[in-house]
Amino acid sequence: MPARYVSDEFVGRDRELSHLAVALEGALDGRSPRLLLAGRGGIGVSRLMSETIRRIGRLTEPVRVVRCTAQPARSMDAFAPIREGFTPWLESLDDGELARMVGPGAEPLARLLPALAARLGAASERSRRTAIAPERRAAWLSEAIQGLLERSGEREPVLLVLEDLHHADAGTRNLAAFLGRVTRPSRVCLVVTYGSDRLARGHPLLPQLAAMSASADPPQSIDVGPLDRVDLARLVASLEGERPTAAALLLVAERSGGDPLVAEEILAARRELPGVSLGASLDELVLARMTRRGPECRRILRLLAPAGLPIDRPALAHAAAAFEALTDGLPPRSTTRPRRGDGTLDADLRAGLAEAIEHGFVVEDSAGRVAVRHELIGRAIEDDLLPVQRRRHHLALATALGKSPASALAHWLAAHETVKARGAALAAAAAAEALDSAGDALSLRELALELGPVTPAARAAEGTLLIETAEIALAAGRPDRALAYLETAAGRFGEREDAEVRAAVHELLGRAARTLGDHDRALAEHRRAASIVPRTPSVLRAQVLASLSQTLMLLGRFIEAERTGRQAIEVAQTVGDDARAAEAHAMVTVGVAEAWGASGTIGIG
Repeated sequence: MPARYVSDEFVGRDRELSHLAVALEGALDGRSPRLLLAGRGGIGVSRLMSETIRRIGRLTEPVRVVRCTAQPARSMDAFAPIREGFTPWLESLDDGELARMVGPGAEPLARLLPALAARLGAASERSRRTAIAPERRAAWLSEAIQGLLERSGEREPVLLVLEDLHHADAGTRNLAAFLGRVTRPSRVCLVVTYGSDRLARGHPLLPQLAAMSASADPPQSIDVGPLDRVDLARLVASLEGERPTAAALLLVAERSGGDPLVAEEILAARRELPGVSLGASLDELVLARMTRRGPECRRILRLLAPAGLPIDRPALAHAAAAFEALTDGLPPRSTTRPRRGDGTLDADLRAGLAEAIEHGFVVEDSAGRVAVRHELIGRAIEDDLLPVQRRRHHLALATALGKSPASALAHWLAAHETVKARGAALAAAAAAEALDSAGDALSLRELALELGPVTPAARAAEGTLLIETAEIALAAGRPDRALAYLETAAGRFGEREDAEVRAAVHELLGRAARTLGDHDRALAEHRRAASIVPRTPSVLRAQVLASLSQTLMLLGRFIEAERTGRQAIEVAQTVGDDARAAEAHAMVTVGVAEAWGASGTIGIG
């Protein structure tokens, strides 16, 4: 058998596979099992999930597998792993089955999955989004996804894999935490994987893991460790095509520490660099092997490594052209013989990509996108770039990935293009807000604020940006941040010349104070907002009065709360559909005030 760079045979992991098998049996019985799989980079967690899915395909009873893999967060839009995993599955359903499975969650799912929006359009036209408080919309989406999975489980068991969660955006992390705490009986098995070596202090995934572990019925946690000597011997045999010698096995065992990725690179370097003393680190092995490749192959690897995610051939060609436009001279060639392109990649790029795939550096997915085989290999190649090269590569990638602001953002930052990075951050924040991922929107807006008002127009709009960021902070469950932003913004607007803006600031200050438990300050802020807001009927006036009514009700001032709430309802009804959310808010408050106040039980029912 010829030698390979990646083993076709799956070895070891009997303990982990048995846990996964038990979990799938639990899903068949309707016990909604949940597992957390952790392992350091290169240890083989993704390969374990691939093997599990392969074995599921051989079962007599069909199981629906939905695999959602997160790429590095710097390169992805909000909920991107969920969209990529759910869209192919739901697109395969006929209209009747799709409507049954989506159920009442059509509206949030239509926004999350734009490829299905037309088929779910009838439900999404009857928008309820504006009547739901921003801080509750993420839960609305999570419930829609949970309901979708449960209804699908009635037809066939579902295995949902949320992979590499340490890379995921805030929306995907929060969804994983929600699903990980749900204990309703269903034929759904949830498996969440993450890199244990990536969770340094302050990592944003830690609160979600803590929330899942602290739930009444926490998910089962499994640590995926290194391979033992027996399994390493089987891995070496599958890679080398023959039984390993004692010297080869000893070399691999000592230098890999049982890490399959390192073992593969050791064996590849041993074949390609005979007689060379092999370094112990993965980076040294990768770079030593790369030096043996042709200039076209190295060119491809240096373009793909900083990308951080799979890209298609047109984007690769675009990035290569953009990079060459920033350099002097022609790209290097390893041969003068004529070559043929493929209609997208020129002849040299095509030859370099073929060599990178042949020697195990690059892999191609089912959609035809290409990427460096493993994140750690890509990191080693990227770290080897000279500073001037690194900036040019990031500029080229930002240009090629410009259609997705979230994908281009990190590259503009790495290239020190502050103006373009700020614009990309605000565009990505707007996209996250549209998907009700307040956590992502908040972090992106804060990045834009950190980059500063780099143009006169941005300087003039900074006060408005502060207020909008405060609203997002409230929706993201960060009233402390909202309070700080609002206090900074308040002094930029006058009560006479900017009455509406100033009233909105005080209304938001009241909501933030109320959320933090400071009801006295909340009442003072809401009264001030009511005194400033113009008396002409408007959405803002209805909202200000509804917020004041709620604060009065919470303080036990039921008669005044009822009176103010009725004023809010009257204003909202005068304004019309745009003020439906404020009207609903005020009606709930009036009902509670009537039930608890002097009117006795009149507000009940």
